[in-house]
Amino acid sequence: VKLSLNSAYTKYNIEKVVFSDGVKSHSFNAIGPTEIDFAFKANRSRNSVLVPVNVMADFRGSQSVFMEIHTDQGVITRYLLKDNVKAPVFEELSKYYKVSK
Repeated sequence: VKLSLNSAYTKYNIEKVVFSDGVKSHSFNAIGPTEIDFAFKANRSRNSVLVPVNVMADFRGSQSVFMEIHTDQGVITRYLLKDNVKAPVFEELSKYYKVSK
């Protein structure tokens, strides 16, 4: 999974990503150093994590799933599933990782 954080003011060192539903969680370390460049008047910090094929299936039946991006500037949390609304990234992960209903 490729991660990209864009900010006009901040450069982030992406260290790891945690997927969780509040009960179960899976943590994945960044696979290398964070690449930082400046594009379109913003700092772009990019890194990747290796995620097993079955990770989204482990959250089947969960009411909410969130992703924590751990950086040197703190933790950035984004919901992937909340109140039965799926974020586009959740749809993509489910599609590519073949989560059956």
